[in-house]
Amino acid sequence: MGLGEYVGAAERIEEALRLAPSMSPVGFALVLGAADWLFAGMSTPVPASVLPHLAAPHLDARHRADLSNDEAYQRGLAWATRDINPTVALLQQEGSEAFTVYDYALDSLAEQARRVPDVTWPILIRHASPQDLVDVGYVAHVFHGQSWVARKAWKKAASSAENDAAPYAIVFLGRLFEEQGKVEDAKASYQQALDSGHTDAVPLAALHLGDLLKQHGDVTGARTAYERAAYSTNTWIAVKAHIGTASLLEEQGDVEGAKAAYQQAIDSRDTELAPLAEVSLGYLLRQQGDAEGAKAAYQRAIEFGDTDWAPFAHLGLGAALKELGDLEGAKAAYQQAIDSGHTDAARLAGDCLELLTAERQLLLMLKELGDERP
Repeated sequence: MGLGEYVGAAERIEEALRLAPSMSPVGFALVLGAADWLFAGMSTPVPASVLPHLAAPHLDARHRADLSNDEAYQRGLAWATRDINPTVALLQQEGSEAFTVYDYALDSLAEQARRVPDVTWPILIRHASPQDLVDVGYVAHVFHGQSWVARKAWKKAASSAENDAAPYAIVFLGRLFEEQGKVEDAKASYQQALDSGHTDAVPLAALHLGDLLKQHGDVTGARTAYERAAYSTNTWIAVKAHIGTASLLEEQGDVEGAKAAYQQAIDSRDTELAPLAEVSLGYLLRQQGDAEGAKAAYQRAIEFGDTDWAPFAHLGLGAALKELGDLEGAKAAYQQAIDSGHTDAARLAGDCLELLTAERQLLLMLKELGDERP
């Protein structure tokens, strides 16, 4: 499809979606139902037998009856699948017994931030594969706040014989239990995932178990879990485990052990987590009176250019430079944190800059008073 043809089709799709409620309520409902299927995380086209059930929540009682009337249903389906141009229809047939939504139409509907109807979730769970159940649960929980859906989807996936889906579903169930304050259920789920032996799910479960045990004061158990997670081939999980270990050792007063663990995270050069480790190391070094070492750590963190951690690195750098007596450098570092616009770092840097300014004014006043004395 050429650019001009694509633009023309896009305009006709937008017009069709705008006019759809009045032109063909049933056809539009079929498109929306198929879109719900895809928005919820399903990876396959919608089976033709399921499509009417997905469309029903998008119709009032009068038009909902048309879904059971073969003639009215076929008219709606014909409208939804009619050619907008030779290669484009809102609802496109996939094989002989399934449908999907044309990409541009799906994107347009996504921009409207439509929510998947509550009555649709059980339909999805009933027809989802084990891997789709993992994804549906994630979408329902994270993007729609439907924890009840996530629990049903993940429990069904966890009880399946699918070697890849089940362990991940068990880990996600543990996270859900943890969020709901069900600590023992969370521990049991993580342990079940650990017992699965799954190459990727085991270190993820170990990481979450380490965080949970650390939070509840089980230092030995947390460290054991972090050590297991640190062997993951997934860099993100391994680095998170090193940072978790470092934080744990820092709280226990093992400064050298904490430094070594932070350094392991830094050495990974992970663009997301290495700057966090540098900022954390900088704070630890400042606490130990090593302002020079802290300064170097904060500068290295800034060099990563991470928009989340660079503002905090500038904030810490300001504090380190202040301790080293470089008040102009501290002022500049605080200002960079403020200029970042980061909600938390900018606010804290503003407070620090005000305090620094007040302290400098006080020093000047005291100096002037000293100069005036005979």
